[in-house]
Amino acid sequence: MKEIIALLTLINSYRADHGLNKVTLDSTLSVVAKAHAVDFVEKVKTGNGHLWSDGSIGQAAASKSIEFGYPAAAAEIAHYHYPNPATLSCDPKCCFQDWLKSPTHNDILLNLNAAKNFHWKSVGIAIYKGYACAWFGEY
Repeated sequence: MKEIIALLTLINSYRADHGLNKVTLDSTLSVVAKAHAVDFVEKVKTGNGHLWSDGSIGQAAASKSIEFGYPAAAAEIAHYHYPNPATLSCDPKCCFQDWLKSPTHNDILLNLNAAKNFHWKSVGIAIYKGYACAWFGEY
């Protein structure tokens, strides 16, 4: 839980630095994040970090949040060490710095470009065996 709070703090500080609201930790989105982290590390193992073992990716993956009981599709950002997430640790600072270097991940963090019409209020975060993900939602 300590790593999750550290990552949440980094996200909220960054959002506040850009005049955006803080997001609160959501239990349902956290379950989705944990399920995805475990699925990716144990079954998918490599490749696109947004992929699920059932082949879901993109909008289909975004709808996973609904399958887990969240009221709407959510946006996810993910990070892992190549080639195998299970071989390295995932430090919240390392993960966050990688997200800042990626324009699409940064857009979700700051509601820019494709994410500009969303108003994140909540987030679910999981870190599992070298894989980290954050699922952002509007509820």
